[in-house]
Parts: sequence; C-alpha cells; structure tokens
Amino acid sequence: MKHYQMTITELLQQTEWWQCQDGMPIRLVDMEPSHRFNTLSFLWRRARNLYSHYCWHLTCTAPERALDAAEVNDALMEAPQTWLGRQPLIVELVRLVKIDDSIDGEVVKGHTELIEQLALPPSDMTVSLERHDK
Repeated sequence: MKHYQMTITELLQQTEWWQCQDGMPIRLVDMEPSHRFNTLSFLWRRARNLYSHYCWHLTCTAPERALDAAEVNDALMEAPQTWLGRQPLIVELVRLVKIDDSIDGEVVKGHTELIEQLALPPSDMTVSLERHDK
C-alpha cells in the first residue's frame, strides 16, 4: 500500500499523524508513549535544520511569504526551538507526552526535565534530549 509522503512543512502543520522512517503513517494517539517521546526528542534536536527547511520551502512555494521568513531568519536561527515549539505537531506531541507522564495531573515518569522545559515560554526552550527506550 502506497501512502502520501508529507513534506516536513505539512507534517509540522498538522496534529494527527507522524510519518515513520519507513514512510508509514501512524496516528499520534496510537503511538507508544516512548515512541512519542523519542519523536519529540528527534524533532527537538533537529530544530535548526527543520527551520532551514521550512524557510527553503517558503522560498520555493510562496515567495511572498519567504520575505517575511527572511526578515526573522537571523533571530530564529539563534533560537530555532522557539519556532519549532509553536508548530502544531510539536504542541500536540508535548500535550500527549505530558499525559503519558502523569496521573491525575501529577508527573510520575522520567521526562520531568523535558516537561518543565517545554512549559517555559518558547524563547526559554533549550533542552538536550536523549533517546528513551520502552
């Protein structure tokens, strides 16, 4: 079965699906908690590259919007996680990771540092994430 391959920009702008390495889509809510956390970590570590790709995509597909992106490029390249933290996919992954790590609103698992960092205003989001296995 062949699946539609979303661009990085399309993937980040939605809140329902993740596209696995093999190209197969999986609903975020159907992912194992460790898969969600590892996906969030993977994206977070690549924030600078993702933002560069986004700017390039705008330049190619919407030149009128690329000028706006170019104006803020220097500032965001200093803190690309600020931009990434506002993307709908990231917002939803953060929400789900918080649910995975809590019982009755209390954090109970080992992702406390990540959750605290992601709860800060976007300009303060600087965190080194490591892979977590099941």
